[in-house]
Amino acid sequence: MKTSPRSVARSVERSAASRHRATLAKTLTTSALAVTLALTGCTSGTSSNDSGNDAANATNGTGGAQASAAAEPTETQDPTALKPGTNHSYAADEAGYVYKSKDVHDWLWGKKKESKTYPKKKIAFLTFDDGPTNTTPKVLKQLKKNDVPATFFVIGGELGVERKGSPAHLKDEIAAGHSVAIHSYSHNFHKLYPGRVAKPKAIVKEYEKTLANLREAVDPEFNTHTWRYPGGHGWNGMKPADKALNAKGMSWIDWNSENGDGTDTASSTGSGRAQRALSTIGTDTRVAVILMHDYKDNEPTVDSITPVVKRLKKLGFEFGVMD
Repeated sequence: MKTSPRSVARSVERSAASRHRATLAKTLTTSALAVTLALTGCTSGTSSNDSGNDAANATNGTGGAQASAAAEPTETQDPTALKPGTNHSYAADEAGYVYKSKDVHDWLWGKKKESKTYPKKKIAFLTFDDGPTNTTPKVLKQLKKNDVPATFFVIGGELGVERKGSPAHLKDEIAAGHSVAIHSYSHNFHKLYPGRVAKPKAIVKEYEKTLANLREAVDPEFNTHTWRYPGGHGWNGMKPADKALNAKGMSWIDWNSENGDGTDTASSTGSGRAQRALSTIGTDTRVAVILMHDYKDNEPTVDSITPVVKRLKKLGFEFGVMD
């Protein structure tokens, strides 16, 4: 049985009680882990994460699937906890819906015909930029209601990760089966792209500062390989910046669908935003990366989640997150 975020959410409720049994848990063997995961619905799944990331291993230690294998617990482990070396929980990894951002990048913006991991099934990635904010709990509630995972592209510093309440939101995202990726530290176009030209040193510095923020807010062993440029990848002189990020083990991710909440022409209703997001997803679409925003008081986007998910499920999509 394939594990869903709903089973992950249920295990959050159990985790408080399990912590009171911590002393007993330490005496359990590795085999008890399999029993615990089975009770929470965490059966092994299969993803298309076949390739490693040498650049990530050289810079940040083991990453992606390799980190997951190296970090297997030796005693009973809370399945909703961060899996060391990753940006998601043990349960998300066991569920089989975590995909390498390098693969997702290649599927949409690389040489997909040459990709050995190009999926035969339909996969949708719900992505939310600019958080955490007061909208985050509402987004999480809708994702739980619809039993789907998402990737949250967060901002560092006082605009995001360091904001009051943000560490709790980030931990809630991971505990609920979602993943956390990086969307810069300042989100300042003038710093990142002076004269509309990408500045590699500034971009890498913001990646490093945000990663440090996340390790302090979430866990010292947090790591991610997924980056989204503020404003997208449409600036001038992007190749040097891409190369600099790749040397850090990072892959950039844009989108091929959006609900319009980052534009001046955004609908003021959830149904309108859902319609816009779905307008570019056809019956022959294999991979969908949908851009939405987790900015303050963004109620129409919260309302758009259910109609988007229902339609995608009817089209035969499964849902994934990026590492």
